[in-house]
Amino acid sequence: MNSSATRPRRSRTLLVPEMTVILTSPVIALQVAVLSPREREDGQTKTEYAILLGFLALAIIVALFFLRNHSSPLFSDASSSVSNAPGP
Repeated sequence: MNSSATRPRRSRTLLVPEMTVILTSPVIALQVAVLSPREREDGQTKTEYAILLGFLALAIIVALFFLRNHSSPLFSDASSSVSNAPGP
């Protein structure tokens, strides 16, 4: 009796999914390692708020620099009205 006749042959189609898993698992692990830090948002929102606050402060400074000739009389009028305000 032939031993191959009693023992079922392992089909080649069964090896293909196993080989696919073996070959693709390092690629998937690399993708997870690369993409997982992008998805973390631990300090991301604080950094975004700090950058936004910095740009806002810079915009206010630039606006006051260019509008200093127009805003100077406004501030002096406001200070004179406060100093001339009737007191108790």
